[in-house]
Amino acid sequence: MPSANRPIPSLLRAAGLILAAAAASACVPALLPEYGSRLRPVWRQLDSDHFRLATDLAEADAERMIRDLELLRALLVEATGTRGVPERLEVIAYAAGDGTGVHHRADLGREWIELSGVADDRVLLAHELAHAFEARTVAVPATWYAEGNATYLSSLAHVSEAGTASAGGPVHGWVARELRRGLVPVRALLGWNASGFRERDRPQSATSWLLVRFLRSERRAAFDELRGRLARGEHPQRAWDATFPEWSLAAKGGPERLDRLLESFALEPLRPEPAVRAEVSPRVTARVWTEAEAAALDPRAPEAWKPAEAAPHLRGTFGDEIQLVSTSREPDRGLARARAQLAALPEDPGAWIALAAALPAWAEADREAAIRKAVDVSSWRGDTRAFLATYLARRKPEEAAREATRAIELAPWSVGAYVARASALWTLRRCDEAAANLERIAQLRWRVPRFRTATEDLRQAMQQRCRDP
Repeated sequence: MPSANRPIPSLLRAAGLILAAAAASACVPALLPEYGSRLRPVWRQLDSDHFRLATDLAEADAERMIRDLELLRALLVEATGTRGVPERLEVIAYAAGDGTGVHHRADLGREWIELSGVADDRVLLAHELAHAFEARTVAVPATWYAEGNATYLSSLAHVSEAGTASAGGPVHGWVARELRRGLVPVRALLGWNASGFRERDRPQSATSWLLVRFLRSERRAAFDELRGRLARGEHPQRAWDATFPEWSLAAKGGPERLDRLLESFALEPLRPEPAVRAEVSPRVTARVWTEAEAAALDPRAPEAWKPAEAAPHLRGTFGDEIQLVSTSREPDRGLARARAQLAALPEDPGAWIALAAALPAWAEADREAAIRKAVDVSSWRGDTRAFLATYLARRKPEEAAREATRAIELAPWSVGAYVARASALWTLRRCDEAAANLERIAQLRWRVPRFRTATEDLRQAMQQRCRDP
């Protein structure tokens, strides 16, 4: 019979499957440009009230970017009325690249914006920030909704001389060019399923912007209802069909009727929303990264640059480490290497997590202290708190449930936080609450069928735990 504070092995195996799948399905990083020479770039870290920017941009460009980020964040708050905004957001900006950006959300809870070759593009910054805002309300939206809404809000980047800006105004010129070439049929748009933006997605993105404009202008109440359904975790297609039955895929000719409406609406002039104003005076601190930090944390750096003690790149998915600390298996990586890595990167949470995973099974107190230090140096990140909650779930379930709840507040899409909270609640025999957390995992990962299977395995294991005396 399992003890009260030690989950049965099948529960741990099932939880490990979900967490491993989450780490494997994290956002695909942007294609990074290779270094054009052997000259090592100067990397800087800039911290403001709400951002941490790591970049090899020139000093003046980096300073301008972080101030633009603070201004755009304030404008988005005013325009959307959203209060559940990111407390702090990491941004990685590469001086070289193709002028693209990606908003990343790893399933454990890590979040960051990655920019390549973008020194002065407020519209792109606003677009990626809008994704971060919407992630707090609609954790896993339909692709057309996510891209259309972010493009719609990106017009806030056009700030007038009077200091005002409006959502729903002019955006990047490529949007108009794509629409002139023709609209993507709504039937195809509703089935669009992509992670991250690619050049080939421009036709879908342009039509998504038009659809969001149309719904916000002509069917605002219904649009808000759709947003509410998505926020509650309804499958995007079912949410659409329930909100707009006349345009559902099941309605004969429904999507095609909407196609014709959009073709007419595309000819109408823009109708921006009421202007908003924001003033910011951010406090910015800056420092140059050490050679060890730059070598370890820049994924483009050649291997020859990396000191032996530096980690290749601590991205923060932590899938292998979670399984090690959760099951107390003997570590498969050297403790000496982990300590050397930590000496080179004392403020990087990944280095503390790596140390926790490398410690021997008997060093439980040191392991817990290392994980708590990872949280201390990244208190705004959901993934490190989810990691701590996972570790505490069978040891201190009450605290684990609190930490998992805080992780979900920081990163509402965090599969790892919901797994940890479900495990803690089941340890406390709060079975119905635990089951609700598992159902939320299935909702968050509706695009990945294997999550349904893994979640069901975990639910059965936990039900067995509840039936045990």
